Amino acid sequence: MKKCINFVYHKGILSNFVLIALSAQASAGGVAAFKEQKFHADESATVLVYSELIIGSAPFIKVINGPKTVTIDKEKFAGNVEVLSSLPDTIINDDDIKQLHVSLCAIKAFAAKYPKSASILQGHITTLERNISQFDSGQVRYGREWIERTEYNSIVEDKNKQLEKIRKDDMALAAKNQERREEQEKFAAEQRAKGLEFYDEKWLPKDEVEKLLKRDQENALIAKDINNKSVLNSVYSVFQVADDGMLIEFHIGDVKQAGLNTSLAFLFGAAKGAAADGDYYKGNLYWCGNYSYITTLGIQKTVNAYCLDLADAVERVKSTVYRSVAGNNNGGESRGASSGAESEIPEPIQGSSSCGSGFFVGNEGYFITNAHVIEDAKAITIFYEGEKLRAEIVKSSKVADLAILKVNQPISGIVISPKEAEPGQDAYALGFPQPSIQGLEIKVTKGVISSGKGMNEDDTRFQIDTAVQPGNSGGPLCDKSGKLIGVVVARLNEIFVANKTGSIPQNVNYAIKSSEVIAMLRSKSVSFELAGEDDIENGIKRASAATGLVIVR
Repeated sequence: MKKCINFVYHKGILSNFVLIALSAQASAGGVAAFKEQKFHADESATVLVYSELIIGSAPFIKVINGPKTVTIDKEKFAGNVEVLSSLPDTIINDDDIKQLHVSLCAIKAFAAKYPKSASILQGHITTLERNISQFDSGQVRYGREWIERTEYNSIVEDKNKQLEKIRKDDMALAAKNQERREEQEKFAAEQRAKGLEFYDEKWLPKDEVEKLLKRDQENALIAKDINNKSVLNSVYSVFQVADDGMLIEFHIGDVKQAGLNTSLAFLFGAAKGAAADGDYYKGNLYWCGNYSYITTLGIQKTVNAYCLDLADAVERVKSTVYRSVAGNNNGGESRGASSGAESEIPEPIQGSSSCGSGFFVGNEGYFITNAHVIEDAKAITIFYEGEKLRAEIVKSSKVADLAILKVNQPISGIVISPKEAEPGQDAYALGFPQPSIQGLEIKVTKGVISSGKGMNEDDTRFQIDTAVQPGNSGGPLCDKSGKLIGVVVARLNEIFVANKTGSIPQNVNYAIKSSEVIAMLRSKSVSFELAGEDDIENGIKRASAATGLVIVR
């Protein structure tokens, strides 16, 4: 399609169209000529001023002038001429003035051929001739104004001097910077020759810098792990004040690590006398390990610990493990003594966002864990017998809180009990509680089935008194012969119960019944082994051999 900056016409309304003269400063447009018949004389052609002229493949032409549009048969179109919307800002040499000459010649020729356009185009002709005359008289157009060429030359000379000064100043600055760099490099070479390295704006012995860099790297890894387990934008209240901090209850907070227990926690750094039971606070709390204490009933409890500063949290996680001491007579808890043991984050879980436990079933590489352990996972790894095995999700159910994973190698799985465990029966929880603190060796804790139903009479769950901690989620719950009777899933919200009853419940945890695991496996046609004869001596050992650490990134 040919599109000019032009105008159009409609037969029958031509007499109502108002011609608008264009000035040299008007928006771009032009004048078009139309004849009723091709053989009619040019002198009789009707002319139309346009701001836009559209000549397409259709048998008509659109002539647009502002809000007005008319349509004319293409056969009637005789020709058109465009006018400059404005003069160029700069006219300095012959090439610059050439555009005005071309435009002037075209307009004069059109006005001569179609006399009815002469009066419309005369203003353009006069403007172009005047500006060409100014150029011919020795003037130049600069900054949209006509000035004498001598004045323009003076302006150019001044600008060139300024540019030359800027160039020389830049060269001098570059030379100074180069000189400074050379001096710095020379000084650095001298310092390194003395066995020094630059660290934190200081020159220090090389071995000291290496230690500091190693420390920084360790601190960065620890800080990443801490951030994954921290509670950001939290609102919490004081449950009980201690000498070196306070037990707190979380109400609102963003927790990255799935399954991290925040129902009851300990906060370091809020000394006795600075807070009272029931006070509310808000802010970011940084995880720093765990805290153990002895209740007034003589029962040891372990909860997650936090502090108010990330750097403080890093130092605590690096250098200190807290252990319990007996509580005082008025029910307050105090901090345990430091063991001084270094808390190194094991390499397999460095950079992970959360960890949990789980176990293999059958012999085709299928693996069971909790759905909440792998929630929002971008990548899942199972650490098993010293190897990191990449796992894919086969099925996940939030309702059952179970997930089936799959690795690409055959591994002998756990034996599943076809019978439901009964209250009073021994129960063994296998898993990897808090692996960043307690290491990657599997932990086995013993308890009993307290009830055949979970919270709110949930008959898909057991209540157990087996001790579990964050990281146990998804691990197997076995009988004394190592047969699977359940999957560790949750612990009772102690604060909720304490607020309802006035006392903190002890060792109230929950496990999903093995019948739920069987149902999920059968839904995906996953083969597994049901228990035969009891093997009391080797049962837990065999169950442990089928248990793995789930690492979520």
